[in-house]
Amino acid sequence: MNRLHAIALLVGLALAGCTLVEDAPNRLSSFEVTLEEGMDRGTEESPLSYATGRSCGTAGLTCDDGEVCKGGQCSMAVRISVAALTPSGEVAKGFNGPVRIDVTPGTVPGEESVLFLEDGVADDVEVFINRSMGKTHVWVEQDGFEPKPDGVLYGECNDGEDNDGNGLIDMADPGCLNPEDDREQRVTLSSGTSEQLTFSYPTIREIQYTETSLSSTPLQYEQVTVPGGRKVVVNVVANGFYVADLADQDKEKPFNGIFVFTFSKPKGVEYGDIICQFSGSLEEHVGMTQVVFPSFVVRDPDNPACLADEDISGFIPPAPVDVLERELILDEYVASSSLAEDNHTENCRRLERFESTLIRFSDLAVSTRYVKCDRNGNGTIDGGVESTCRSVCQDDPLCTDLEGYFEYSQWAGLLGGRKKVYASVALADQFKPLAIDFIGEEDQNGLCTYSKTPQGFDEYMCPPRTLESVTGSLRHIHLCSASETDARCGLQFWVLDPRFNGDVVIGDTTDMDQDGVTIEAGDCNDNNIHQSPNVAEEPANGIDDNCDGEIDEEA
Repeated sequence: MNRLHAIALLVGLALAGCTLVEDAPNRLSSFEVTLEEGMDRGTEESPLSYATGRSCGTAGLTCDDGEVCKGGQCSMAVRISVAALTPSGEVAKGFNGPVRIDVTPGTVPGEESVLFLEDGVADDVEVFINRSMGKTHVWVEQDGFEPKPDGVLYGECNDGEDNDGNGLIDMADPGCLNPEDDREQRVTLSSGTSEQLTFSYPTIREIQYTETSLSSTPLQYEQVTVPGGRKVVVNVVANGFYVADLADQDKEKPFNGIFVFTFSKPKGVEYGDIICQFSGSLEEHVGMTQVVFPSFVVRDPDNPACLADEDISGFIPPAPVDVLERELILDEYVASSSLAEDNHTENCRRLERFESTLIRFSDLAVSTRYVKCDRNGNGTIDGGVESTCRSVCQDDPLCTDLEGYFEYSQWAGLLGGRKKVYASVALADQFKPLAIDFIGEEDQNGLCTYSKTPQGFDEYMCPPRTLESVTGSLRHIHLCSASETDARCGLQFWVLDPRFNGDVVIGDTTDMDQDGVTIEAGDCNDNNIHQSPNVAEEPANGIDDNCDGEIDEEA
């Protein structure tokens, strides 16, 4: 034997001497997770029902048929058996303790996510899951977590003691997941998964529906697919499009619209198009649910990807909801400030149900004041007089800040004398309440007067004007911090994105368009205030005789 071989042999023997040998029959290696025999597993042709995961159990919140309330979430039950296995595939009978139950994709309600094994097994146990979609697996992992019993302040992971005798205490012990963990123990992270379950994908309503939050979808950051061909494009804007679910238009069950964010104007998508399928990640952008990084399939009449054998002549955008006509809006300008705040919160809850759907604001008083609160022009609203200027304008139902008017093309109005709302001029550019290209020039409409306030702020004062209605897709802007409750979040705004010029109806007032042409009531088509939308199956020269933003029979 040469010298190198001798050194290698000695090193090998030394390493072998340092190896930790465990009792093989009790050494945990993995888990076997099996579904109850005969249990419906679902198929792509006949999937299991989607469990919504909505909040339940408090304030009268209940679940849909087929769901049960577990851990405060609407869930469904599956039955599984779990066995801890050794490396040789035998049951690790020496394993006793908790394991973590999870589901991918989906959620297991908190208190239901821990299962205890005795002698290495747990047979025929009920597990509750929700928000699972498509191909799904239940899986088990030994992460060492055991929840503290209710009312117990100190458990093994926050009692200051070395409970498992390994020389490490509480969160310094890798066996402690968090201070709520009641067991210091060795963690192997051994795992195992079940056979496949197949679930339905969520509808738009199931994505949007919430009773407890005004600024978050229950599927935040989840990757979703929404199949089915009864989805129609109701608005196309500069950075995406709005979709309505024609199969879910029950007036008593809103939450049936959503915005697909495409970063720039979407190619190949037009008003009235049928969407066969869309998918993407769900995110909340300042309080508005959006599908981001999307993929989608638009039905092509020459080569339909969906609904090939169905009559689609009736698949057109639904009629807008008039929130005043439906008596949805409470008065926020009452003498009691507390009642005004309560009404503001309730209005937000009512409007949240119609986020991204077609809405009509009728009897809309247009802003009479437009002010630039960024007095020093540094691009931000500084403290002091600039902040006061912005606050005063926000509290005034007929005031629009010029920064928002130029950056977001939004102007404010008073809805039915009850609530301040906003409308965009981006797609309805035939009506500009203040027609200026830069601050300081004269109003091209000849209606508003420019001046400087005593504090030096640029300001335009305009005569009172009221629009019969403005129609569009409802957008939510929620600017409150995470520490503020929805009940007292004052920085919430509701904006309409009009679809086309016909969505702005002048009504009984006389106004001016951006070219200085007087627009009389009833002259919608003659003055190009209403223009025909690009609707499939509708004539290109549709006429809007009654100025309601909808195409009438062909003349």
